[in-house]
Amino acid sequence: MRRIRVIVVLGTVLSIVSVFAISGTASASGGLTNYSIQTTNYTVSPGPTQSETPICPVGTVPLGGGFYNSVGAVDNFWSYPTATNGWTVGLGDLYGSDAEGIASAECATAPEGWETPFNSTPTVSGIPASVSVKCPAGDRVLGGGGTGPLSSSFPVKTGTTYSWQVTVNNPNGSTLYAQAVCGKKISGYKLVQSKAVSNPAGAVSFVSVSCPKLRTGQTDIMGGGISSSSNSPAVNITSDGPSSTTEWRPGEYNTSAASSTLTGYAICALT
Repeated sequence: MRRIRVIVVLGTVLSIVSVFAISGTASASGGLTNYSIQTTNYTVSPGPTQSETPICPVGTVPLGGGFYNSVGAVDNFWSYPTATNGWTVGLGDLYGSDAEGIASAECATAPEGWETPFNSTPTVSGIPASVSVKCPAGDRVLGGGGTGPLSSSFPVKTGTTYSWQVTVNNPNGSTLYAQAVCGKKISGYKLVQSKAVSNPAGAVSFVSVSCPKLRTGQTDIMGGGISSSSNSPAVNITSDGPSSTTEWRPGEYNTSAASSTLTGYAICALT
């Protein structure tokens, strides 16, 4: 039986400043070893942006991370790995009532080639902007994130190249970062993309993306993401995390006057 621990850590991290690489190993089957999901419970009230940082057990590294918002709504101001030992998310409540949920870090012994490259681009206040970062040749994306407030944060596969892309619909003129978690092929690796689902005007909409069961066993969540078809500053990520070890359940809050669509992603492997 897999054990999921709950750890509460509070802090403030405002920018991505380092890239890390660790030489790792795989299990005998080629899957992940020492896999776990570390979590912190949060309540976000209207006011300053709040940071949550689940920490991976000693000897393991973050593969992905995020937050699953179950009550109310928040905006996601940042989400990315913290050095080699956890994941941080920045959440802001602009909607007048408390929001509740769980921040998470998906952890395991570092797979071969584990590293966290990042890329950045300047932004102009009020003009939508995107930036992406590629994994090294031969690597696959395991998870990722960036700085916001984020409207999209998701994995991309183009041919044999894997990358992570983030989009901000309403930047404040600061530098926009995207950061990926990359590694060599892991047994059972799957990048699963949902169909686009409707996100009506004025609604919070979710999509569930499940990891597949293979002949060799059930795959588990390493990371996941979400993309929106909207470029409105009134459409932002309000949930982007696992609801279980086998499902990623992201959501968008559409406070604009126009309907849009959202697409969810899950990145999975054998454990």
